[in-house]
Amino acid sequence: MTSSDRSFEDRLREAVGEPMTPAQVVALDARLAQSVARSPTFLQGRTLRRSVLLVAAVVIALPVAALAGVLPGLGESPPPPELEARVTSLFSEDRCVTPTDAEDQINSILAELGHAEWSVAFGTGAADTECVGAGIDTETRRVLLVMALSPEVREGLDAVREQSYRECRTQEDAAALVESVLIEAGLEDWRVESGSLSVPTDRAEEIERHVANGCWVYSGTGWRADGTRIFWIAGD
Repeated sequence: MTSSDRSFEDRLREAVGEPMTPAQVVALDARLAQSVARSPTFLQGRTLRRSVLLVAAVVIALPVAALAGVLPGLGESPPPPELEARVTSLFSEDRCVTPTDAEDQINSILAELGHAEWSVAFGTGAADTECVGAGIDTETRRVLLVMALSPEVREGLDAVREQSYRECRTQEDAAALVESVLIEAGLEDWRVESGSLSVPTDRAEEIERHVANGCWVYSGTGWRADGTRIFWIAGD
């Protein structure tokens, strides 16, 4: 089965939800290096995490914010530049875009740019979540809205990530640290699970050594087919 035989959401969820082989990680790093060179200015220079953060383009910086773009290496041709720029401008790390606002604004952009053949679609759970991001699927000419984290949850998880890098925590302690942020934020329909290690590329050696010493860290987030948000911790 080729990538075009599956829905964009299936490919997106698979990309952010499944561990990658070493060869896939190397290939992804190469694509990220190419993609960041043509990404919007506010994305350039950001740490791009391997395995669960695929992008320059959805940048589902899922642990961070969901921004707009195209998943690299999945067969899509580049989207219309002006469409990509306009959709990308709707999202940022410090604001929550609701599903209704995102749909209305993107539909307006499509109309203004004369893209009558394009449409807005909702991915799993996106219609009922608090905040969304977007991915552009050039094969089906859709802008797919996907679940994203609120700025408050993202900031809390960023702090948890750094704390887990500084301290040596057991699997149970690392899970409890993540859970405390989610409970305080009143988030619903989530699970904390052990998964593959995903780290900032410029700190990979440091954190991999930390994990090799028996420490568990917060790794990232994605979602299951039923819309359940998954938060991963990783350890050895």
